Amino acid sequence: MKKNISVPILLALLLLFSTKAFSDYVIIVIDTSLSMNRKVIDSQRLYDIALKSLSNAIYSLKKGDIVYLADFNEKTYIRGPIEIKGEHTKDVIVKLMYGTQPYGKWTFTYQMLKDISMLIKTNNIPPEKSRIIIISDGIDDPPIKTKEYFVELEKISSMFNPSQLIYYVSLENLIKQPKPEEQKSIIKEKIKDSKISVIEVKKPEEAQKIITETIVGTDIINKALSLGIILLLAALLLVILLNLATIISSRKKSKISKVICKSEKTKKSFKLPPIKKTIIISREKGDIKLKDWNYDGEVKIKSTLSGYRIFVTDTSKVISPFKNGEILSKGYKLIISNYTLEFE
Repeated sequence: MKKNISVPILLALLLLFSTKAFSDYVIIVIDTSLSMNRKVIDSQRLYDIALKSLSNAIYSLKKGDIVYLADFNEKTYIRGPIEIKGEHTKDVIVKLMYGTQPYGKWTFTYQMLKDISMLIKTNNIPPEKSRIIIISDGIDDPPIKTKEYFVELEKISSMFNPSQLIYYVSLENLIKQPKPEEQKSIIKEKIKDSKISVIEVKKPEEAQKIITETIVGTDIINKALSLGIILLLAALLLVILLNLATIISSRKKSKISKVICKSEKTKKSFKLPPIKKTIIISREKGDIKLKDWNYDGEVKIKSTLSGYRIFVTDTSKVISPFKNGEILSKGYKLIISNYTLEFE
């Protein structure tokens, strides 16, 4: 029995490893500057569109993912890490997001990128397993005293690892007629040659789809398939281990490894297969075939933790004392019609 206890433990460890192996780090950054209060054609605030889309996207995250929440204006405020342990964790994240409002005066994008890059380095977040999603109205408007620190492309490149995925979701196009001073501050032209991927939202209803795709990741299908394969292999391994444990226990308790089938004309010896849990003896089909057997039924030898058990489908031609389901032992003999089955 001790051997069997280790099987579920092994499976649990394998499942735990597979969950951790496919968990991701998701860093969500939302612009909380005053310009996010601007309204689109249907009177919705940009910030409300961003929050609604984000909250729906959060529920697409999988168990084991690690989330950092950040909002920025002239300063960056970071909360986390928060590990997704279930739907209740996602509820908490959504409540935290709705606890912020766009009251900041400036949009200091460069400072925010510096702060996020420092977050990744100080927390040892693996770039290849993390995504940064920045949601903003596209305006870069640093404090007046820091006007010289407009986004510098060469500095952005040195901030992050080359394998780091950074998405800038721009809500700029939702404003139908931006003011001239706002057009001058549009950030997409400043970062178009950097490693940041700019994704433009053209309609309010597109926001959720785009944000979900960036948060969940484009490789989610491949990861799901890979996880499915691991779980399938784990289940297969469990079945094999349980079968082997049953076979080992059956042989140990019944102390038999072969069956000798003999009649007046023939005598054959068959080894009990080490893998198959049920061995079928019949005239024309099964693991052991006896062509000259004057019997239409089947004899089944099942391996169990208590030992090998024997079952006969038609007991009318059984000559020797017999009871279906009884445990076999070395020297057991059964006479069915013209054949004698002996177990050794």
